[in-house]
Amino acid sequence: MRRQSTIAFDYAATATRSAEGVLLIAGVVFVAALFGIYTRPMGLLASFWPANPILLGLMIRKPRLSTPAGWTSACLAYLAADIITGANIWTTLWLTGANIAGVASGFLLFQQLPKGDRRLRRPLSIIYLFGICVIATLCSATVGSSVTKILYDRELLTGFAFWFTGDLVNLIIVLPVALTIPSLGRLQTAIAGVVQKPSFNDWLPAIAFVLSLAGSGLVGGVGAFAYAVPALLWCAVRYELFYVACCSFLYCAVQTVLVTSGLYSSFVEGDALNSIMSIRLAIVLIALGPLSVASINAARSELISKLERAVRYDFLTNSLSRREFIEQATAMLAKRSINGEGTAIALIDIDHFKSINDRYGHSAGDRVLVAFASRLSGILGESDLMGRLGGEEFGLVLSVPDNTQATIMADKIRKTVEELRVGHPDGNQITVTVSGGLVFTRSPNPLNVNVLLTKADTLLYEAKNSGRNQIISSDT
Repeated sequence: MRRQSTIAFDYAATATRSAEGVLLIAGVVFVAALFGIYTRPMGLLASFWPANPILLGLMIRKPRLSTPAGWTSACLAYLAADIITGANIWTTLWLTGANIAGVASGFLLFQQLPKGDRRLRRPLSIIYLFGICVIATLCSATVGSSVTKILYDRELLTGFAFWFTGDLVNLIIVLPVALTIPSLGRLQTAIAGVVQKPSFNDWLPAIAFVLSLAGSGLVGGVGAFAYAVPALLWCAVRYELFYVACCSFLYCAVQTVLVTSGLYSSFVEGDALNSIMSIRLAIVLIALGPLSVASINAARSELISKLERAVRYDFLTNSLSRREFIEQATAMLAKRSINGEGTAIALIDIDHFKSINDRYGHSAGDRVLVAFASRLSGILGESDLMGRLGGEEFGLVLSVPDNTQATIMADKIRKTVEELRVGHPDGNQITVTVSGGLVFTRSPNPLNVNVLLTKADTLLYEAKNSGRNQIISSDT
């Protein structure tokens, strides 16, 4: 009965998540489609259509939404938005088919990319983004371009080009925002950090961007699109990718609406439709520049972060590396000495570790090291330090008030390790013990960490020679 109840509960939870996903898609697409419909100038399709890139972004970020129910809810949302604004049902079905064709083809292509590229955090990510958007737009334009001839009596090729350029702009300026938007928690943390610690220097690129955006509208002229390029590039090298995507989106969306609304009349001379299509392509190229810089910068930052972690932490046990341990221990000793607080330096070593490798293999030895480090980190305090100094040897810095507490902590470590059991595929349980040396100090003058480790090492060898499975302590 309990198993049946668990299955029923899991089924109900899955059904609830599925229903929530369907409602999310329907609501977001409906609102985005309505917004796009109200940007339609007279005699043209929507000048700004965010519904497709938003739907595509949702499907890429949450593949579990890509179900028959999810796609059906998107179709119904497209239809509902068009019908309530007075569109013909057959035209609406045609337009919806074109929209779904573009989004579905883009989704299938994005699924072939690694996660890093789907989040635009690799050097070639923007190239992939551009290529996929072109293919997705070709699919939607092929299906939907005939509507232009029926509705607005345009040539088929003209309708194709107009649909293609418009949809490509929408994907390029909106999709990066959808793909890079952080989780709600991270977004709130970032906003709180900006509000609590505002820095004028951090705001300078954003201020320059806003001024250039205003200047392009006030000054006008053929070169107005280039006014914001320096500010966008400045934002690209100073801000995270998501914020750069937002800046690029804002600029390109404003310019697209202004141009197709005829407010840049000096841009649109002769054949207005051809001018608009040309300007749309220019917008795409402008958007690609800062996005490429920000994407490469994000990849660079991620690589630097990984390298820094590789230098600071041991890759196997996640303990501090020897160099990082020495640096942090030195700083900790200096601080606690100034405050008159006691500190213990310990050096511990797993007993007979070579025999574990010889008997069970090096992979088993690695599992023992991982389990050993995990068990130690679980009993150490927040202000304590642990580092792997080499092989099976670990260093500890303990924040303890006196030598008595240091000795108690050392014995707790010894007993905790003695109780450790590491499973092996042959069914055996690997047990280990440790030997170590511990030196307590409360010197008003910071002592050299290497000197203390040398003293602890002497005590460690004494513990080994005295039978192992013990930590010998001493007071400086």
